[in-house]
Amino acid sequence: MNFKRSLLGLMLAISSFSVVSAQSIEEIHNKHVAALGGADQIKAVKSVKMSGGINANGMKIPVTIQILNGKGFKVEFTAMGMTGYQIVNNTKGWNFSPFQGQTKPEPMTEDDVKKSQDDLEIFNDFIDYAAKGNTAENLGKDDVEGTECFKIKVTLKSGKEKTLYIATDNYLVLKETEKTTVNGADIEISTMYSNYKKVGNVMFPHTMNISVQGEISFDTIEINPTLDAKTFEVSGK
Repeated sequence: MNFKRSLLGLMLAISSFSVVSAQSIEEIHNKHVAALGGADQIKAVKSVKMSGGINANGMKIPVTIQILNGKGFKVEFTAMGMTGYQIVNNTKGWNFSPFQGQTKPEPMTEDDVKKSQDDLEIFNDFIDYAAKGNTAENLGKDDVEGTECFKIKVTLKSGKEKTLYIATDNYLVLKETEKTTVNGADIEISTMYSNYKKVGNVMFPHTMNISVQGEISFDTIEINPTLDAKTFEVSGK
């Protein structure tokens, strides 16, 4: 009888181990990559151009985002007949906000450039995290507006931490949070992702709701448009 109890305990332990193994960080990572379209398809995306609008108090402010993977990004937005932008590359960054009276682009501080350079990557920091020098940890499960999610903490090689909430049913990211400093105050920025659609062979969210900015909806997403480094420079700067 004692032998049978021991055998039962062993079987339960093996069963529990199997459940844990099925939810290992590597398997979650691999299923997330597969859900987006697969490693080869993701690596084939070298640049992206997203066009849409920011929903602000019932108004839609046109916005265009261009990213050359790992090299630069440009966010351009138009309001009140004026166009402003933010540009960041591997070494520098600029802001131009004519709505606030700026008459020419202003260089970003070195610290602000470093904080923004995470956005040089088209896909999230969990993708190929080890190859990027990041680490990832499975913090268990959490609920995001009624959807069960894996809670994954990703620590970048810079030391910055981000938390991704990946749905357990389709392995797509529903939410991402990160802590940052704005005007000397520590805040947490939360981004919700939805309206996933396939562009080419890769899934992209077409709606993002950013806690400090509002909802951005993309009408078109183009992969591998022709972009060069000059797109992410300011002439004469």
